[in-house]
Amino acid sequence: MGSKLDFLLFGNCSIEAPTSEELDKISQYLPLLKAFHKSLKTRLKETWDFGTAFEDLVKQDTTVWKSLGVDRSPHFVQPSGSINSPLAIHLFNPTFFVADSQSKVTDDPTNPTICLLHKCGLSSNHCFMFDEICRRERTDDCLLFYIEDLRRPHRNFIQKVRENMSAAVEICFGEEVFKEIFKTTRLVRFPLWGMFKSVRLWIDLGGSNSSSMKRFIIQAYHPQFFCRPGRFDKTSSEFFETYGRTQDLAILMATQLAGIQHQIKTKPRFFEFHFVRGQYSRLSAKQDMERQEHLREALDAFRVAFPKTFEEFELRQSRRKEEKDLFKGLKDISSGTLVPMHTHPNGPISEQEQIFRLNARNDKLRLIITSFDKVVKDMDLFHNEESDDYVESEIFNFEDISTPLRLWLYSQDGLKVHGLPITNRETLELSFSLLDKGRRAHLNKFSTEYLARMVGIMYIRKITRTESGFKQVKAIPGEPGKLIRLKCKGCQRPVLDDAFPFFVAELRSCYLIEVVRSAQKGGNGCGQNGCKGKPGLVPANHMVQDHTRMETRAISQTKRRKENWKSPLCRTGKDLEGCAETVRVRCRGYGQGSQKIECGRERDYDTPEWTIHSPARLVQPRLKCDCDGKEKDHYFEPVDKGIDMVSLTSLRKIYQGFLDARCNLADYPKLPEIIFDLEPNGDPKKKPRTYRQRFEYLKNATMALIGSR
Repeated sequence: MGSKLDFLLFGNCSIEAPTSEELDKISQYLPLLKAFHKSLKTRLKETWDFGTAFEDLVKQDTTVWKSLGVDRSPHFVQPSGSINSPLAIHLFNPTFFVADSQSKVTDDPTNPTICLLHKCGLSSNHCFMFDEICRRERTDDCLLFYIEDLRRPHRNFIQKVRENMSAAVEICFGEEVFKEIFKTTRLVRFPLWGMFKSVRLWIDLGGSNSSSMKRFIIQAYHPQFFCRPGRFDKTSSEFFETYGRTQDLAILMATQLAGIQHQIKTKPRFFEFHFVRGQYSRLSAKQDMERQEHLREALDAFRVAFPKTFEEFELRQSRRKEEKDLFKGLKDISSGTLVPMHTHPNGPISEQEQIFRLNARNDKLRLIITSFDKVVKDMDLFHNEESDDYVESEIFNFEDISTPLRLWLYSQDGLKVHGLPITNRETLELSFSLLDKGRRAHLNKFSTEYLARMVGIMYIRKITRTESGFKQVKAIPGEPGKLIRLKCKGCQRPVLDDAFPFFVAELRSCYLIEVVRSAQKGGNGCGQNGCKGKPGLVPANHMVQDHTRMETRAISQTKRRKENWKSPLCRTGKDLEGCAETVRVRCRGYGQGSQKIECGRERDYDTPEWTIHSPARLVQPRLKCDCDGKEKDHYFEPVDKGIDMVSLTSLRKIYQGFLDARCNLADYPKLPEIIFDLEPNGDPKKKPRTYRQRFEYLKNATMALIGSR
């Protein structure tokens, strides 16, 4: 491909000569362009009563608001410039951030967006400028509150504007504007090459039945896209090379296609090299008070007209405040004590080890926070709140978000699902849903950059949240680098790994699980589609990793389960004198009833357990045997018939009976005649006492023993 611009595409727009392959791609569109060029010279416009059409818009808009119970002030804004201009500027909506809020013109340079357009050479002197919604509002409010009945009058008016304007080229600034055009117009992407390859150029074929070309559509970034930083470091040229250069080329191409590049004073490569954030006129104190009053009136109108949606708005505002507070507090978090936990002097690990773990945990948390702070140090997310202009990110491809932010997400162990990091939009949405607990649906509405930023915010909020007093007393952090892979107990699907696990202080290997909480009745589940309730996030291999809930009762039950429950019922120490250290036992086989298969295989049992009965009884062992073709546990019995035996089932029933009576046998003396409820000769009583009665006997016997000392 040559470097000379010797291929005249259209109007005054020349481009490098295409290769044969590129020429094949555009050959089907060249007749359309040729016919469109001829039509511009010959087509006649019907006289259109613009004033009457705008009056109709005002009446229809006002009627809709009154039907919603609101009488709103008439803050309507008319298009600016000549409808016969060859270049049209299509914006989304006017805002109250202007010196005179009663101004009825679109082209008002006291507004930050219009100011930017002027700086890059676009104004109503040579362009026709109009908004998709012709009433002053905050852009976010338009997107949230404007139902179809409110949009329809504006949409119909703009459709008439677009049908009657002479523009050969229309620049759609921002995704919301382009989405509106894409819904109502038949567009075909025109493949470009050479210097204009990055420009998003479309051919407008009008209605569904039309085969002729109406104009060129150029899809451009909203000017406020460049006012909100954070995608890259301030000193980095990557952002402006990637997006600023494309924006400059889009504007240059638009003026050349329209044939007016020599009439307007465009600043070459403005967004790539000359753009400076924040350089626009500020409102005076009086003007800003007036703006704030208009915003309050608008919110009052939305509260009356859309009460349910307004609740969503208030919730979003509260979350926004939380996000703002979190960003402001990042440095404070990193400099303070992150996890004020207690040490446990009588725990299973030394206090020195506990302090080491706490310090290691805090150091890792600080590293995560400072690294995220470095990534977003230029991410002044709330910079444009005062201007009311549309600032939503237009980055929807995961590969287009900043490299530092992408690498930060990739590196976080706690943002991985079973070891798999965030690498695309799908895994990013999964992490967002799991952190957000499914509170926000329709994630396709959010830009990838927004989701990525919010995942970082929510993750830091999760790992730095203040631990409950209960957890501070009952828990210890895991060893440095300890990672627990989790799944949802409800839907059984994998969830985010826990890179900062806590364990029960008295049971160093018992993981404390998180139970998903939700303000919504019934719960949102773990956040994944279809999951409901308030499930626990349990270890993926729960058969290997012990775990329990962070509740006193659950921890106590786990401790009892982990303890040797047979100990109060069996002999230990000197009490084992006279008991055999090895017992010859035989396997009882497997199966039941008529299906029972005898085995009879004998072996020495070297770790026999003996009860506190007198004489002692052997606790029936369960040992490995492959008599059924599988080496599984089977019941064995003494070969010597003179050895009395008691089954595990019987012992467990007795132990559980005392537990149900709220008696922990480990706290009382080993008195077999009371525990087993024996006659003086050692036989069980014919009319057994209840476990509650036995408990009372145990307490009395204990008091008697203490008193006799």
